[in-house]
Amino acid sequence: MNVSRFPRFHFWLLAIVLLIGAGLRLLNLDGKPLWMDEVITGIFSLGHTYDEVPVGQALGLAQIAQLFTLQPETTCGAIAATVSTQSVHPPLFFCWLHSWLATQQSVLQTVLPSLADNLAWILRSLPVLLGVGAIGAVYGLGTRAFGQRTGLMAAACMAVSPFAVYLSQEARHYTLPMGVITLALLALVQIQQNFEQGRSNRNAWISWVLLNGVGFYIHYFCILATIAQGVALLGARWISARTEQRSATHLQKRKFSNFWPTFVTRTQPQGLWIASLGLLGILGPWLPTFIRHMTRPETDWLNDGIPSLLTAIVPLYYVPIGWSLMVISPPVEGNPLSWQIPMVLLVIAFSVWLARQLWRGWQKIWQIPELQGSLLVLGGFIAIVVAEFWAIAILLQKDLTHVPRYNFVYYPAICVLLAAGLAMQSLPQRSRDLEPRTELQPRWMGQLTTPAAIVLCIGFLSSLCVVFNGVFQKPYQPNLVAQRMMQAEAPQATIQVVMGYQTWQEMALGLSFALALEQEQNRINGNDRGSDGGSLGSGRQLSGKFAFLNSSQGYPQLWKKLTQLPTADILWIIAPGLRRSDFPETLSLGSPANPQPCQRDPQRYDRIGIPYQGYRCDRAIR
Repeated sequence: MNVSRFPRFHFWLLAIVLLIGAGLRLLNLDGKPLWMDEVITGIFSLGHTYDEVPVGQALGLAQIAQLFTLQPETTCGAIAATVSTQSVHPPLFFCWLHSWLATQQSVLQTVLPSLADNLAWILRSLPVLLGVGAIGAVYGLGTRAFGQRTGLMAAACMAVSPFAVYLSQEARHYTLPMGVITLALLALVQIQQNFEQGRSNRNAWISWVLLNGVGFYIHYFCILATIAQGVALLGARWISARTEQRSATHLQKRKFSNFWPTFVTRTQPQGLWIASLGLLGILGPWLPTFIRHMTRPETDWLNDGIPSLLTAIVPLYYVPIGWSLMVISPPVEGNPLSWQIPMVLLVIAFSVWLARQLWRGWQKIWQIPELQGSLLVLGGFIAIVVAEFWAIAILLQKDLTHVPRYNFVYYPAICVLLAAGLAMQSLPQRSRDLEPRTELQPRWMGQLTTPAAIVLCIGFLSSLCVVFNGVFQKPYQPNLVAQRMMQAEAPQATIQVVMGYQTWQEMALGLSFALALEQEQNRINGNDRGSDGGSLGSGRQLSGKFAFLNSSQGYPQLWKKLTQLPTADILWIIAPGLRRSDFPETLSLGSPANPQPCQRDPQRYDRIGIPYQGYRCDRAIR
């Protein structure tokens, strides 16, 4: 690509797009609580293990917050060892985040001391940075596949995509593999174009192998992307070879037996086989751990209990919903049905309209022979990943399609095809080239089509809904749980929260509640200060305690363990797997010799993913 051909303003537009993307991702970054998965990230990336969490005793909320302090001396090897036994994820992201946190801590203490102790902000900062980097990567992919106009449009679409903003504001390993997959697709498109132009593919193959190898150590779903890329490349080359054969003279006299040698010659599949062997060499050291992780019970939550006859049908419902959420995400969560129904109808109408616009654009692309290969590779990649999700749902009874965040595997390809379809709208029907010309000076901004402008505006507004917690809300909503539990009639009260757990994931869930409770306690007690230095509290003084009690022997045994805990004014029980009717009417705190009875309060029951029940304790016996 000759950069001198392109107008300078184009790169200024790209810089503006990157700034908008960064601004949306940084906006209100710490405004939402850390939820279970982000707590898991914090435990491993800060250099801790679950074994360090005290159990069977009441801890002050500040004590639990102290568990999330950085251990800079922890090595990547130690993190990998912990992840291999206490998680079902590869270690590379956690190692890199640990290094980032160690570097960031000293910088923040000097430059922005107010953020140095902001756990949510520091854990999410690297995913934000990687999310902005993914915008630049998708620009490169779009430019390589369909031209610089599409590259800029792809960057703009990702910058304002509510789905991409949501992933970037998660302290999880989603934006990093998304960026790696984008670069791997860039190498794949380069390989496809080199095939068409008869050029060497050695460097592109090396890049492709290394990127996919690294991706496996970041997120296991990258292996789905790797398989889909290889199959998509072979499929695209097969279609191209068949098309060339059909266009040859004397087509009726040709036999299919002549096609296979032509396909092998034109496709050179030996490059893919050699690359596959190289990938196996990179993946080999971690494959035993990967196989062991796939059989762990931590993945059982993906079993949604849907009868097997419906397993093949349900993804047909979830997949288009996931695609729509990449572009438009109105605030429907937690709102009344009278609001949700119009919003759902709006999403359906918008999605149908957008599909028609994109189909017209893709038809134009197909009329350009030089671009057909890129369309086949990216479109085939998406189709194969969706087919993989569908096969996993049927064969393993684990439906990945109902978890929108897992669409990061193929989102970069969707983003580029979305941009290509929109970019074609601004070109006349007779246009045969997507590459921008030097005569497209700043007036190119005036050629931004109505469909493209609508999509970008809708995406921007949807991203604001994500940023301010109107959509893609954190699972289990720890902030709402904390607000409910910290309600007390007395100006001074002791609140004891007990979390029953059996697995490490449930322990992480309890830690997310404890962190939210600590923030709510500080707010109520006036420990948080406003921008003018005034107290944000109400003059009340609440003292929160949190305890983890193992429930593997059943909840009747857990109730007996409550006598190990100190007395309190209010008792809350968080009990995964327990029904409302299973909560006892009376529980006891304190020593067996002098127990404090606590009476179940029917008004203090709720369920957000898991049930929790409040009890009023007798103060007179204390």
